Amino acid sequence: MTAIEEYLERQVRLHGDSALNRIRDEAKSVAVLIGREAEMDKLDRLCGALLGTQPSPAGVTAPTAVARIDGAPYDDDRVAMFERLWSKLHSEHFPMLSEPTTAEARANVAFFESYFSNFIEGTEFEVSEAENIVFGNQIPPKRPQDAHDILGTWRVASDEGELAAILDTFESFEAALKRRHSAIMEGRPEKAPGIYKEIANRAGTYEFVAPDLVRGTLKRGYEFLRALADPFARAAFAMFVVSEVHPFLDGNGRVARLMMNGELARSRQARIIIPTIMRNDYLDGLRGLSANGNAESYLRILAVCRNWSAPMPWDSFPLTKAVMTRTNAYLRHQEAVSENKRLTVPTPSLISAIEILDVQASASRPSTFS
Repeated sequence: MTAIEEYLERQVRLHGDSALNRIRDEAKSVAVLIGREAEMDKLDRLCGALLGTQPSPAGVTAPTAVARIDGAPYDDDRVAMFERLWSKLHSEHFPMLSEPTTAEARANVAFFESYFSNFIEGTEFEVSEAENIVFGNQIPPKRPQDAHDILGTWRVASDEGELAAILDTFESFEAALKRRHSAIMEGRPEKAPGIYKEIANRAGTYEFVAPDLVRGTLKRGYEFLRALADPFARAAFAMFVVSEVHPFLDGNGRVARLMMNGELARSRQARIIIPTIMRNDYLDGLRGLSANGNAESYLRILAVCRNWSAPMPWDSFPLTKAVMTRTNAYLRHQEAVSENKRLTVPTPSLISAIEILDVQASASRPSTFS
C-alpha cells in the first residue's frame, strides 16, 4: 500500500489535482467490472485525503502522502539531496575559526559580507559607493532599489541580536528566514518581501521547488539541519537548503547567505564571505551539488572563502580594503583568468607590509596645516 500512496502523491505533485481525479475515475469504471468495490472505496478515500477533500483514512504510511495530508507536502527529490549532503557533513570535522573580537571589526565584516553578497547577484557598486550608501545613507537617485538591497542586507548582517537568535524550532527558523528576506527586499515591494513565492522560479532551465512545496521542503530540510552540531556544517547546509528551495520571488541568494552566516555568528565563528573573484566558483559549486550531488567542490569553495576572510585585519577599514586588493578579492572571473591570478590568503607579513607602505605614504603627504 505504501508504494501506491507514494505513486498517487507523486502524481498530484507533478501533474495536479486533475491527474488524481482521472486515476480515480478510471479505477471506478474498472472496479465495478472486476468486483473490487471495497478496494475502490479505500482508493477513493485516499485520493480524497490527498486532495484535501476527505479526512485521512487510517494506516497511511508513505511519508510524502502523510505530509500532503497534513498540509505540508514536500519535494522528495530535494529532500534526498538534503539527506546526501547531511550524510557528508555529519561525518566530517571542520576547523574552528573565531570571529573578530571588537564591535568595529564585526561591523566591517558585515559591510563586506553585504557588499560581496550583492555583487554576486549583479548589484554592482564600487566599494566607495557602497560606503556612502551604508555609512552615509546616500542613496544614488538613479539606483535607489539597488542601494536599498545593499542597505537591507547590511542591516541584517550587522544586527548581532538578529544573527544570535536561537532557531531551535522550524517555526523560529521560518520566521527568521522571512524576517531577514523582508529586510533585504524592503526597497522592492513588488517582490513581496518576506512572503513565499506563488509562481514557480528557475535559473535558466533549472526549476526550483514548486510554490506549494516550499514550506514542507524547508521543514524537512530544517529537520536535517538541527541534527548537525558543527557550525560550519550547519552554515553550509542552511545555505544550500534555502538556495535549492528558492522560496521567494527574488533575493534568495542573499537571504541564503545570511542564513549561512547566521549559523556561524551564533557560534562566534568567522563568517564565510564570497569575494568577487570566487563568484563563478561558488555558483558552479552550487550547481554541481544540485545537479550531481558533488558536495566536495561546494564545501571546498566555502572553506577557501572562509580561510581567506578569517585572517583579514577587520579592525581597520582602510587596511582591509587594501589587503583585499592585494589578495585579488575584487577581480572578476575573466580578469583573474586573463591575468592568471587567484584568491590568496592574507598573511601577517602581507598585512604588515601594507601597513608600512600606508604609514610611509601618509608621512610623504603635505601637511594639511602647512
